[in-house]
Formats: sequence, structure tokens, C-alpha cells
Amino acid sequence: MLLIGIDYGLKHIGISVGDTVSKSAKPLCGFEYRGEELMSKLQEIIERWQPEKVIVGLPLNADGTTQPLTEKVSLFAHAFSSRFGLPVECVDERWSTVEAKANLHGAIKTKKVSKSMVDAESAKLILEQWLLENA
Repeated sequence: MLLIGIDYGLKHIGISVGDTVSKSAKPLCGFEYRGEELMSKLQEIIERWQPEKVIVGLPLNADGTTQPLTEKVSLFAHAFSSRFGLPVECVDERWSTVEAKANLHGAIKTKKVSKSMVDAESAKLILEQWLLENA
């Protein structure tokens, strides 16, 4: 089954792609958006990749409690599912950005990585977490 992973933020988003056969994921893209521009770009990604399910990272505090962004991400996941008719599952994304930065700094051997690269890598980690728990 082909899956899309999403690291959703209020101004930036990261996208990854993976599948349940290989149980692996790879970063696809990250970008800054405004308003309806997001859904238009996501439409292009959905049409191109034809995923069967979408996995969205759910931001939680270190102790597992919700934070202000948690509800916004849940609303995004519901809106996404309604708009595109795809099942959406949320997975705990605590530490994904920290781990994404560490992965990229280690792989690229530089102190500076772009926000879009971090967002895409974070989306990959979110999808890998779901695959580890469910595939």
C-alpha cells in the first residue's frame, strides 16, 4: 500500500512517500504555503502518487499532553480526509524535527540545512514511525 506522510505546520509542510511492502519511506518535498495554495499543492501530490492512506504527524508535548497546534493538526487531518476522500491517521510526532535535523546534519556534514529539507525529513520519520507500528 502506498502512503503519504505529512508534517503539517501553520506556514510550512513536509511531505514523504512510502509503502507497506518495503516498510520504508523517503522525503518528497517541503514548502511554505498560504491559504488555499496548500490544498492545491496537495491535490497535485495526491494525483501524482495516488496514495491509499495518509499519515499526519500529531504534535504533542514531551509528556504526551496536547499543545495548541495539536487541535489545528487534527482539524487539518479531518479537512484533508474530507476533501480528498482518503483515510488519514495521525501518529505521535514528538521529536521528529529534532531527529530530522540531526539526520540531515550527519548526512550532509554541514550546519545549515533548509527548512524544506527538515520538513520533508520530518515527514519521512513520521511515516516510518507509522510503518514501524502498523505495517
